[in-house]
Amino acid sequence: MRKRRPPIRPPGRALPLTEADRAQCDRALAQLYVRRQIDEAQLARRVELLNRALTRADLRQVFEGLPFPVLATPPAPARPKGVARFSAEPAKADRALVVQLAKTFGVGVVFAGVIIATNPSMMLLLVLLVVTGGNMFLAYRDWAKKRRSE
Repeated sequence: MRKRRPPIRPPGRALPLTEADRAQCDRALAQLYVRRQIDEAQLARRVELLNRALTRADLRQVFEGLPFPVLATPPAPARPKGVARFSAEPAKADRALVVQLAKTFGVGVVFAGVIIATNPSMMLLLVLLVVTGGNMFLAYRDWAKKRRSE
């Protein structure tokens, strides 16, 4: 007989259960007990489920067959000003450097291809390497000056 696994929750989908949500649900269960809609055994079982709940989706088991309490909508996490949208996204100045370096490198590769195709001279390739490397260094130096002055 195969062992049944619990369903896998997709990451980032379920809202986490906050302490304020947990307190709101606890009050709702207490009111249901006072109104005699649930007995003491049900209250104990549902409180135990509530204490184990990690996300708002877990509350479905707690309030199965009962009115679901209205929970406050969590505010969307604010992104600090000046922070990139994604952690891997470079800042605007960094993107400008990458574009400049890519352009310089691309031109160097094209010229190297032309030199190799027309006149395979190692001296010309060496000069091209020095010029391309120098231009890339100057682009980096200008970027570093701008970065320091900000």
